Amino acid sequence: MVEVENKTKRKYKYDAFISYRHIEPDLTIAKILHEMIEKFNIPKHLRTVSNDENSINDKHIFRVFRDREELSTKDLSTMIEEAIANSKNLIVICSKRTSLSPWCRKEVQLFKKIHGVNNIIPVLIEGEPDEAFIDELKNLKVTFINSENVEEEKNIELLAADIRSDEVKSPSFKGYEILEYSKDPKLNELTKKSLDILKKSEIYRIVASMLNVSYGDLKLRHQERYLKRIIYTSVAASIAMLIFVVSVTTLYLKSVVSERKANEQSSLMTLNMANEANLQGDRILGVLIAQEAMKNVSPKMEKYNKLKAQYENILNNSLITLPFSNQFILATESETEAFGISSDSKWLISSGSFNNAIIWNLENGEIRKTLTFEAPVVSIALSPDSKKSYVGTANNKIFEVNMENYEIKNIFGDANLPAVAMRVSKNNKYLIALRNFLILDIFDIQSQKKLYSFTFPIDNMITGFAENPQTNNFFILRKDNSITEYDINTGEALIVHALATNSEKNFLRKMTVSDNGILFYSDIQDNTESIVMKNLQSGQINHATNVRIFSSNIVVNKDASLLYVNSLNNFITRFDLSNLKPDEEINVPKRATYLDTKRIQYNESIETFALSPDENTLAVVLKNMTVGAFSGIKNMTTNYSSEFILNEKSTHKAPIEIIRFTPDSKKIITSADDYTIRVMDTESTIGDSQLLDGKIVASSRDKNSILILSGEKISKYNFDTNKEEFIALLDPKFLKIFQEFAITNNVSLVALSDSTNGASASVFDVKQDKKIYTTKERDKSIFINIGRLFWHKLATLVVFNTDLILISKFISLEAVGIYASYLMISQMVASIFNIFINVLRPKVGKFIAKHTKEEVFFLWKKLNILFLFFSLVAIMSIYFLIDDFIKLWLGEKFIFSKLTTILILINFFIYFSRMITDIFKDGDGFFEDTNLPILEATINFLVSLILVNLIGINGVIIGTIVSNILIICIARPILVFKRCFNKGTNKYIKLYRQYLFFIMVTILISCLIINNIPIFIVKTWLDFILKAAVVGGINFVLILIIFLKNSDFRKNYKLLVLE
Repeated sequence: MVEVENKTKRKYKYDAFISYRHIEPDLTIAKILHEMIEKFNIPKHLRTVSNDENSINDKHIFRVFRDREELSTKDLSTMIEEAIANSKNLIVICSKRTSLSPWCRKEVQLFKKIHGVNNIIPVLIEGEPDEAFIDELKNLKVTFINSENVEEEKNIELLAADIRSDEVKSPSFKGYEILEYSKDPKLNELTKKSLDILKKSEIYRIVASMLNVSYGDLKLRHQERYLKRIIYTSVAASIAMLIFVVSVTTLYLKSVVSERKANEQSSLMTLNMANEANLQGDRILGVLIAQEAMKNVSPKMEKYNKLKAQYENILNNSLITLPFSNQFILATESETEAFGISSDSKWLISSGSFNNAIIWNLENGEIRKTLTFEAPVVSIALSPDSKKSYVGTANNKIFEVNMENYEIKNIFGDANLPAVAMRVSKNNKYLIALRNFLILDIFDIQSQKKLYSFTFPIDNMITGFAENPQTNNFFILRKDNSITEYDINTGEALIVHALATNSEKNFLRKMTVSDNGILFYSDIQDNTESIVMKNLQSGQINHATNVRIFSSNIVVNKDASLLYVNSLNNFITRFDLSNLKPDEEINVPKRATYLDTKRIQYNESIETFALSPDENTLAVVLKNMTVGAFSGIKNMTTNYSSEFILNEKSTHKAPIEIIRFTPDSKKIITSADDYTIRVMDTESTIGDSQLLDGKIVASSRDKNSILILSGEKISKYNFDTNKEEFIALLDPKFLKIFQEFAITNNVSLVALSDSTNGASASVFDVKQDKKIYTTKERDKSIFINIGRLFWHKLATLVVFNTDLILISKFISLEAVGIYASYLMISQMVASIFNIFINVLRPKVGKFIAKHTKEEVFFLWKKLNILFLFFSLVAIMSIYFLIDDFIKLWLGEKFIFSKLTTILILINFFIYFSRMITDIFKDGDGFFEDTNLPILEATINFLVSLILVNLIGINGVIIGTIVSNILIICIARPILVFKRCFNKGTNKYIKLYRQYLFFIMVTILISCLIINNIPIFIVKTWLDFILKAAVVGGINFVLILIIFLKNSDFRKNYKLLVLE
């Protein structure tokens, strides 16, 4: 076909018409090419300006026509013909199957007829030009006027854009037609490779032909412009990031200061607790608490010097102690008082809670080991060398424990009753077990066999047991006060040393045997009490007549040269037993020395006492459950008596059952029914740890005061004044029931639960020392709030898990995995927000407690607008980055569509922006909106269930959005405004309408600007980091500029920067 070149210039509506077959990959390539040409940024010097209505003014972009639908008739439509007539260039997508399309051929024919052949641009996607070009694109000629003004013809060859990949160029390539017919995934892969070639180079060749400029020049200019924009963008982003970093750093520093103040207040409170522990005598806990308090203390704190001085004072009070001070308290949590002390005085074994026995370190009060048995522990005995311990359990068994490797063996068989008391003979050969005071079993430890057993009637049970270390024979004291000696080897009764007494005299005999084999027991003759001393080897007998025994025991030293008895309520009499002749009276002035406790009240009378192994200290238990001691008694003379030292802080909460010394005589150990064992030092010592014998039961809302319960005593402590004041003694009935306390900020009112009065609380006026009122029984606020909190948590759980359940049920598990990946990104960002939330939460609670609702509302506005700003920065940055992140992390096939991503981000934004309202709601103690989370969960489930069948995963997410908007964005804020701020619905609508306007403007402007900025293609994580910096910086600056139009944000931002 021959045509004369048309040199007259005309204006075109379209810069190009794309001709292609509606098959793959032609269809996809045509679509992407269309988008790329229209988005191509034409260099300034090549842009045209026209006032013609059919052209584009200040032409920065191309206009391209591409028919979307396959033609159904044999002729071209009028629209197609007009488009070709008004198109400057014709782009033809050429493949092996293009020649089979009559419409492609007619489009080329029409264009050639109207415009000639010069502006035809083939795009080769398959095959060689000879087989891919239709006949209308071959053998083209053009007629022109030569220099001699004569018409001349010349052949022209079209310059094609080649986007074939190497695999398509290969002779072995089987063709797109076969790939499409067989639905081979290779088709999509090859299409992507062709599009990559188009993006990298051939788009410049096509545009160069359209602009009638050289390909090299266009590409070079585009690269120069791209580099300039990268430089400008990087500079702008750097400035933006600098502003962002400065702002975040400022916020961080503010949070650090807030955290430092919070830590300072916490340390002061903890140090006061340590001081209280010292005052209660728990030195080890005092040091431990003080050390814990100083962990977060920094020299940068305002009250650092005060904290340091208080800490050193506590250390001094803990480390420098007087004799017979409490060292620590072992909380056994067991009703069994029995314990065993190691021969080296370094550890102690006791029963523990449940089925445990606990081995305690006597140097610091820590648990060394916990042993678990089949049933609760009821008795414990240690071998003299401490290598074995024997544990009796409630299921009637006795276990042997190797104390070197803690191996437990049941070697003594079963019985019908539990062993309530046990002891090992001093020669380490026999184990004696007393079962419910009715049966006495004797075991041979080496052979692990029971030698014999004694059974006693319930009306004459065993009340005492003693062993003669010289012969290992044992003595049994029974309820009728008889004392019988038995042969340890045969179990044969050898002799009755004391006969039964008249039961009407209400006399309880005491008995002990000294290490050198002398039997001591109390007796009564003619209503006169006495003590009998009987040498078991020689048979010599002596009496201390007219001595009434008040205490529950008789104490002698190892060689039986000294005898201690409690003969009056507050006296201990020591008798010198040296050089006694047969039948010589013991109770004579020259042999008696008196130790006076100087306690005159009945509840201070002596209950029991014990002598230390070094025979230099006598530990005394008083009826009021305190412990004191006489020290230096070994060298005491009749002219000088030891002074009684009372440890008033050693008080147990129940009667003391056992008092013993450690073998080294350095510690006194007491056990009682209050589930504790207390350890005291017998001399001035340096302690390094201890336990608080009082607990904090309530704190004021401003966190400046606490309520302390110690036994029956209630006191308050103020951290501003660092003073503790006694309030009152608590009625004992409150100690036996479940109790909750509450106090006002100045502790003028104290409320506590009283289950004896129904589900109610009693409120007391501290100053007037009287009860003001008791809440009505229907006021079940504690349980109601617990129930409300439960429903809140349950509804939240349903809302956050409904989406995943529905997606897995109605879509696929693969979709669940992808959705969970998007949620994980949300959680990563949320964790950053939570750092600030956790700092703000206690400060907001304290602010609410101290300020008016108007001031609280003002603070909410300040914080809410700031969080709204940072939420938008985060969400808009995620929007532009999330596809690249998922692509690099999981792969391109795991990327959701843009619509799905937008819906997910809407949910993210609601979640981030609700945080401030939630902490104000929680800080005000507002939990009455139980119906809202239930309604939220219900709406979410129903809407998601309906829409998931209609629009898939987007329906599930829309269900969550609908529930969030109705409940989180509308209903809950309205209730919070009313309850927490005393503001009506109109105020909420006005304020949130303003917020919505800023949000919409921000999103619109951010999308318009960033979508039109050429951001480099992300292929590596380094590319992603650079893109994140650019996008984050631009977003920050844009949103900052917009939000500065808001007066509330502008004031807060100025304060943020200036401070």
